[in-house]
Amino acid sequence: MKVRGFRIELGEIEAELAHHPAVKQALVMARDAGSADTRLVAYRVLAAGQDLTASDVRRHLRRSLPDYMIPAIVVSVPTMPLTPNGKVDRAALPDPFADAERMAGRNHVPPAPGLEQVLAAIWCEVLKLEQVGAEDNFFELGGHSLLSFKVVAAVERRTGWRMDPRTLFFQTLRQLAATGSQAIAGGGGR
Repeated sequence: MKVRGFRIELGEIEAELAHHPAVKQALVMARDAGSADTRLVAYRVLAAGQDLTASDVRRHLRRSLPDYMIPAIVVSVPTMPLTPNGKVDRAALPDPFADAERMAGRNHVPPAPGLEQVLAAIWCEVLKLEQVGAEDNFFELGGHSLLSFKVVAAVERRTGWRMDPRTLFFQTLRQLAATGSQAIAGGGGR
């Protein structure tokens, strides 16, 4: 399968994820988020009593897989739905782009007025979310490198600030807004 120009072996990602001791079962799919935006989604069933965050999943997979094979979205399911003949019913898996599923377990901190709210609005538009918090990270919400360039273009259009897309990897929305406010105030926008 090809995703964003890269040949992806979904079974290889599933096998690596299944090697994690907290994972009982794993399934990886390429799902269309609209506008020719295909993202890798990992569904996992955790072993009894285990807890594993999306960040933990990505960290585990990065040890052995290239970045383009790391799922943008990680969804926990209690069990894999099955068809009458015992195969995983992919159509019955939850929609990974539904806000309730993507936001589960997040501690939402509302963005402050000003640049935080501007960035949050841009992220919501690009990631197709209804809300984004000040402590959220773009990639943890399902963003990827191609979408980061859409964010950078929108930020420059709306604020004049030319942000470095690499900062989306490591900073929260609040950290980015602080950096952007300093750049704009210091004339480092355009």
